[in-house]
Amino acid sequence: MPKSTVRSVTRRRFLTLASASVTLGATNACAVRRVVPSERAVSFGFENIVTDTPRWEHYAQQLRQVNATGLSLSVGRTDWTAFNWEARPQASADGVASSGRDYVAEAIHALRPELTGNSEITLTIDTLCPANIAADPSIAGVNPQGEASYDFPSVSSLESGIAGDLLVQLAGEICARYKPNRISLTELMFDDFTFGTPDLRSFSKHSGKKDWPRASTGEIDTAHPSLGIWRSATLANLLSRIRTAAQARGVLLDMDVRASWANPDGDRAASGHAYETLLSAADRLIIWNYFSINVSTPDYGGRLARSLQQRFPGRFVMSTGLWAQNSALAPEQLASALQTISEASPVAVSVTPVSLMTQEHWDVLARAWKL
Repeated sequence: MPKSTVRSVTRRRFLTLASASVTLGATNACAVRRVVPSERAVSFGFENIVTDTPRWEHYAQQLRQVNATGLSLSVGRTDWTAFNWEARPQASADGVASSGRDYVAEAIHALRPELTGNSEITLTIDTLCPANIAADPSIAGVNPQGEASYDFPSVSSLESGIAGDLLVQLAGEICARYKPNRISLTELMFDDFTFGTPDLRSFSKHSGKKDWPRASTGEIDTAHPSLGIWRSATLANLLSRIRTAAQARGVLLDMDVRASWANPDGDRAASGHAYETLLSAADRLIIWNYFSINVSTPDYGGRLARSLQQRFPGRFVMSTGLWAQNSALAPEQLASALQTISEASPVAVSVTPVSLMTQEHWDVLARAWKL
């Protein structure tokens, strides 16, 4: 991926999956429940796939050893694809354009046979579009100061413009071309780049208000709840369109969402991630359990998983990220996170990204996912 899209240590989270099998162990003479989720996935980022030196044999062996049932593969963005998209050849990544290779097909061919049980392939679309924004700055999100984003499209362009249209088209293309079990969307969220003039028209249509919510100072109240309601509703509309395209090929739709670090019973509506609203249009949510970069602890994921299991049973994936403040997450922290999540009996778990995994991380998965 170009540098402009790499955020912290390439935060390309990916994956999915579901259900649980139980074995019994003993600790301090007390019987405890050890749960091995029946759907266990790892996520491969664009950097693992579009490369002149793929490590498919190495990864195949690792997948076998950890008893993975699924994997997520990045197909790129609408302006930077890991295959030659005939409808938009200008979107092909440099390695694709120069070689003519279909890196997604190569990855599926090499890795799918190594999965265990009822295996699933998820193809992930990164929804940022820096090249498209550079070509057409009018689709960029704008913050309250009037500054345009280099990466994030506007709400209006996602809901009813070219940014959303291209996502629907790319989803339909990869479903038809590769026949995955699922597709997922990542980086589909909002911070403050939602205040351009076209977005005000969208907000007015949804809320009935003629202006943005204002603080007593007259400045835009960027924390007002109405903004989260609007953002989430527009994303649900987009998800409905993408889901229709996926369902036509028998493919399910998942979406990455931020976790609530202030309250395990909450969501992230301000980002456009009101969970219940999104689940009206998506099959599952992939929860970003990225506790280290959010200055939290490994056990918090268990609290999240228990709450989500009560609220949305079977409709979420706990995705533990290996990003840490200045390095990869320590293997012992990964082990602790997976243990506390498994005790909550989630339907599905994943670990991301493969590019940060050392042999010690793979060994942790082999122990945690041993049947």
